[in-house]
This record gives sequence, structure tokens and C-alpha cells, in this order.
Amino acid sequence: MSSIFKLTFLVAGTTATAGLGIAASKGLFSSKGKKESISSLLSKNPSNRVIGVSEEDNWKKSWKSYKESNKDFWKLGNLVGESPDAFKSKCKERLDLKVSGVDSEEYQNFLKYCSRKTLVSDLIGERNPNKEIITTDTATDQSWVASWGSYIDDSRNKQSSGGTNIWNLSDWGTTYSQKNQVPASFIAKCKSNVSSPSHDILDPLYLDTLKFCTKDKASSHG
Repeated sequence: MSSIFKLTFLVAGTTATAGLGIAASKGLFSSKGKKESISSLLSKNPSNRVIGVSEEDNWKKSWKSYKESNKDFWKLGNLVGESPDAFKSKCKERLDLKVSGVDSEEYQNFLKYCSRKTLVSDLIGERNPNKEIITTDTATDQSWVASWGSYIDDSRNKQSSGGTNIWNLSDWGTTYSQKNQVPASFIAKCKSNVSSPSHDILDPLYLDTLKFCTKDKASSHG
């Protein structure tokens, strides 16, 4: 495994390296019958990414799923714990494994047990260095107030008691006129959206979540 890819594995929710993606797009790995590493195949699959070493919830789900398959593809035996290090290490090792293609059992097993879906939060973090997701639950926080105001004023929304709105908030008819009172439904929708799968930068889910659920990063000095 290259030192570059070993490094990307240690970063939460990484994709394969850009270099691999460029090479793949030029067809450098497409020789008929030639086997290809799982890491290379994954670099051409924007909808999935390797589970980051610190993403414990995802590891626990994957290990649970692996055990429940009752197949022990990788001969791990009866490991103890909710997300054993040996399981994580096996995933890391298999990045170098050369397989026949995306339909191979080895690659499909890797996707199932060692990867997760790309999320809206991934796109926001990777493509918008000056933005950050609003995480506070405090409805009076000025970041939420500003975002709610932007949502209300969006031309796609109908400001009336029976009007439609972008995210179909159920209490829109009684909240659209209250710019300084951010409804819990709006905050909950943002939290749901950032955790939703999306790998397309033109996806309205991503674009609207970026618009209404983020704030400018505070500038740091010194």
C-alpha cells in the first residue's frame, strides 16, 4: 500500500487519492482482464468511502453486520468487542488486494463491511473550507436566526398559511412569519440533511443544506 493511501485511511471518511481518480478517469486501469486493487476501484466510486479509523459508530455497525452474516469471509474467528482492531486492520489490508472488478465478491464485501456512504456533511467539509455546519441546538443562536431568515426569504417558498416550502416543514404555515423564532422543525431538518447520503455536488439536498445549515467559519488570527 502506498504511503499516500495509508495516510488517507487514517483520516475520517476518506476517499481514495486524487491521483488514482485522475488515472482511472484516463483509463489507465482499464486493460481487459487486468486485476485492480480495491483502493483503485474505490477511487472511482464517489458514493462510498473507507470508514475512518475514528468513526466508531460506523465500525460497530459494520462489525455487527459482519458477524450476523455468519460467513466469516476473512477468517477472523470470535473476536471480542464492538469494533475489534483486528477487523479494522483487515479492512486496511484489503485496500491493496487486487480483484477482478467491481462485481467481484471481494470488492462487494469490502463495500459492505469496510466502507460507508458519502454524506452531505462530507461534501460540505471537503468543498467549502470557509463554511462549517451549525451544530448548536440553541434556537436563539444568531447563526440559526440568520439561516432561518434566508430560508423564509427564498423565492421557492410561498409565504402563506397554506403555502409550500422547500423542505415541506409541517409547521411552515404558522412559523414563516416569525423570523426571529427558529422552529425546532427547521433545526431538525438540517441535522437530518447533513447526515444524509449524497455524493453529487449538484444535488439540491447538498446545495440547500449548504445554504441553510452552515455558517461562515470564524477567522483565526496568530
